[in-house]
Order: sequence, then structure tokens, then C-alpha cells
Amino acid sequence: MDLELHTASPASSNFQKEKEELEWLLHSPEISRSASFVRFLSFICNKYFEGTANEIREYSIAVEALGRKESSFDSHVDPIVRVTARALRKRLCEIYQRDGQHRSLHIVLPLGHYVPQFVRQSDLCAERGPTPTDARGKEIQTSAAAVFANQSTIWKAASILLAMSGVFLAGLFLGQSTGESSR
Repeated sequence: MDLELHTASPASSNFQKEKEELEWLLHSPEISRSASFVRFLSFICNKYFEGTANEIREYSIAVEALGRKESSFDSHVDPIVRVTARALRKRLCEIYQRDGQHRSLHIVLPLGHYVPQFVRQSDLCAERGPTPTDARGKEIQTSAAAVFANQSTIWKAASILLAMSGVFLAGLFLGQSTGESSR
């Protein structure tokens, strides 16, 4: 399977094929039924087309695309962008595994990023489905399987953090009780 990551700059492309793919997705029932998906995907792709992909940040998506108030949005309290991105990734994966599996261009939202990537496919393998790669040949993880693979690392880190917190709290309480008994 031959996959190529398309990273044309606005000066070198009018993004006609990319815009057509965006329109196809926005009109698909899986995306068009969710106003959040439509606004999110439109916002990030339009920023990309304008050559301002560097402005695609969690805060700007929340305020400009998802309607959060500029004065009160706090990404530490409101996970709307991360939740929507995760659901959109899953939905894109489902679309491209079913109805869009033979499309020559796929829009990919890589894990941990909000800048869209446009992946051209010259030869789709119907049995395996698309596995997009970046310019270095590294696989771009877009499927639910990739999310589950990363969860193992997250659980390990959370377990270590929890254990360290327990040790810290035990030391804190032990220090306080020792200090109180010596009075």
C-alpha cells in the first residue's frame, strides 16, 4: 500500500482536492448530524487552507469553533476540545473504514494534535484498510486501536503518580503525627 502525506503550502496549492474531501465529509450523515463535528472540522481545515495552521490551538478551537466564552474558557476545567477531537477521530476512522475506504484522499486528525493532515492514497488495500504515514514513513495512529495502545502507557503513568502521591501523603501524615506526639 502506497500512502503519501500531503503537506502543500497555501502558496503551492489551491487545495481543491482537500476542499472537496472536506465537503464530502461535512455532508456525510456521520458528521453532518453533529454541529460540533461540523464546526470543529471546518475550523481546523479552513485554518490549514488559509496557511494559519499554527493558530490551531485548543483555546482557539474552543472559542472560535465550539462557542465557548473567551473570558471564561479554561481548558483545565472544560475538556470540550479534547472530547470532541477524540470523538471526531473515531468517527473519521469509522467513515474511512466503511463508505470512504476507496477515496483517494483522507483527512486525518493525528492523536495529540489538532492540525489536520491530508493523506493521499494511490493504492488502497481493501482487506487491511488505510494506514497513513507521515513524510518520514512513520505510521500516523488514527484508529481506536491506537488509542487503546496508548492507554497502557497512560495507565502505567497514572499508577506511578498515584503511588508517589500515596508515599508523599503517608510521609506528610507520619511527619505530622510524629510532630504532634513530641509536644
